[in-house]
Amino acid sequence: MAGDKKPVDPESNRPSGEKAERSERSNLGTVRKDAFLTVVVDMATSIGRAGVTQAAAAISYYSLFSLFPLVLFLVVIFSYFVDVAAVKELILDLLGTIGPGVDTIIVENIQGIFEKRATTSITAALTLLWSGSGAFSSMIQNVHNAWPESKGRGFLVNRALAITGILFTILILGTLLIFSFINDLFDWARMIPILRYAVVRWIFAFLTRYFLPFLLLYLVLYMLYRYIPAVEVDRSAARISSFSAIGILTLFTKFFSAFLISPFNKYDAVYGSVTVIIILLLYIYVMAYIVLCGAHLCAAITHYRRKRGAAKSGLLRSSSPLSGRNGVKSRSAVKKETRAQRAAASLRGWVRDRRFGGREFEKRWIDRLVRLRQSDAWQKFVTVVKNICSSLFRWK
Repeated sequence: MAGDKKPVDPESNRPSGEKAERSERSNLGTVRKDAFLTVVVDMATSIGRAGVTQAAAAISYYSLFSLFPLVLFLVVIFSYFVDVAAVKELILDLLGTIGPGVDTIIVENIQGIFEKRATTSITAALTLLWSGSGAFSSMIQNVHNAWPESKGRGFLVNRALAITGILFTILILGTLLIFSFINDLFDWARMIPILRYAVVRWIFAFLTRYFLPFLLLYLVLYMLYRYIPAVEVDRSAARISSFSAIGILTLFTKFFSAFLISPFNKYDAVYGSVTVIIILLLYIYVMAYIVLCGAHLCAAITHYRRKRGAAKSGLLRSSSPLSGRNGVKSRSAVKKETRAQRAAASLRGWVRDRRFGGREFEKRWIDRLVRLRQSDAWQKFVTVVKNICSSLFRWK
């Protein structure tokens, strides 16, 4: 009927600015959800394709072999400068914070080290160089596997990076040992009056016990994700992956430590005397798996941002036509390019005439070299040499 009123849409009474803001928030939420799902699917696909479980098993194997030589090497080096008992106590305290059961394994093998210090130092150094570089090299190679577009670096370059990682690890552990020794040696509360307050001592203990290890771990993971791959890595992707890996590693360490002291731990009934070694191997395996998953997360975020940036740049190019004639070169530019090509062709002809001119003997040898270079055997030889040099010394 004419007197009936049409229902009024409550959304129509809202101001246009508020509608636009709500629409923008809805679109932004949709984009974020799409980005999250895209990154997660890409990461899961990359993890399955690269075989992260087998890679983590190889890394845990090499890490188990490199753990003992690393500790023995540190004990031998520092025992020449400080007291043996102090070195032993500091190393065991440090190992107790690294992982569950590590100090229990090593305390049984550390007693007779100082009686054969010279032999142990050489053996530990050689074993550490081999097995430790194997662990780091396997980690580096599997970080490369997260980037399908990258060929990776050469064998010698990977080994050099692995040895650098070993030296960096020794430097970090040595610095922590020296810092712990100095901290126990001096009475800082008497030397620095402000440390007499309980709050200041708590802050100082928090910084040295929690913040410093967190900072070192973040720097190691960031350099691993940002600079080890032979491709350009997004900085924010490396930061997000580093923080995510640190958070998951911390949660896993807390959970694993609580599980070991819980009544649900029945490993000793299955493995007997090698229970501690099996637990340590499992701990390193899961830690390596988490670190490698962080590398694949970094690659997935970087790939998503590249695709998004390429799509935006494509829209900008399509919306803004090129100046002049939509990208068509002018006649003057074509003439200049043609003159430059003719000049280059004449220069090449002049050089070719001078190269193949001269005596008949030179011509024969040059003809032989040309035929050799054009033969299939020469091409195969050049290809083999290039592949060998690339596999050994390739940087990117």
